[in-house]
Amino acid sequence: MHLILDNEKDSKDLCKILGKASHKENTFQCAECGRCFKLKDSYLRHMRIHKDERPFTCHVCGKQFRDSGGLTRHLKDVHAKVKNFVCDLCGRSFASKATRDDHRRTHTGERPYICDSCGKTFKSKASLYIHSKLHTDVFPHTCSYCSKRFRRRQEVLAHVTTHTGEKNHVCDVCERKFRVKSELARHKLIHSDNKPFVCVHCGLAFRQKRYLNNHIKSRHNESLRVS
Repeated sequence: MHLILDNEKDSKDLCKILGKASHKENTFQCAECGRCFKLKDSYLRHMRIHKDERPFTCHVCGKQFRDSGGLTRHLKDVHAKVKNFVCDLCGRSFASKATRDDHRRTHTGERPYICDSCGKTFKSKASLYIHSKLHTDVFPHTCSYCSKRFRRRQEVLAHVTTHTGEKNHVCDVCERKFRVKSELARHKLIHSDNKPFVCVHCGLAFRQKRYLNNHIKSRHNESLRVS
């Protein structure tokens, strides 16, 4: 059902009606245009239109969107094409040159995108954009359980699992479950024989960079610069 509201009074009246119909004391009304919502998530999503917030970022080209649906459609319409761009180092194919170039840097180690605030470098434009939010005072993502606010969508999604107890990321080797994808990725290194982090002083190799850093500080008595 779609209703056309002629003025702010109509919006307020509709809020009251929706509140009674849903047996809830409160509904959410936009202070900018008077539009009314029964769900807080719908209200917050609508408010991004007035604030011009675009928290969903395409990992391929860095384009930003107000909601996950817009990002999904963009990925399907723009990037889900024939994969004509091939990495000359491993043979993997990609739908766009930008994606191929970002991937190629995982082989070469190049990090051409530099943060103006702290100097940290990144392999892709999208990664730099996500990082740059750390230097702002904008917290567009709100936990629906406790109203705590976060700068990045990934942070609020990880936080919500502390309320729900969900562990949806499962190790395909030992079936151990984790709250967030990054925890699973770190865990899976246990099952791998790959040790890419090598000490320049003694040649000892490690599965994780943090283990290498701890080794250098404890065994070689060398302080590390933050990179």
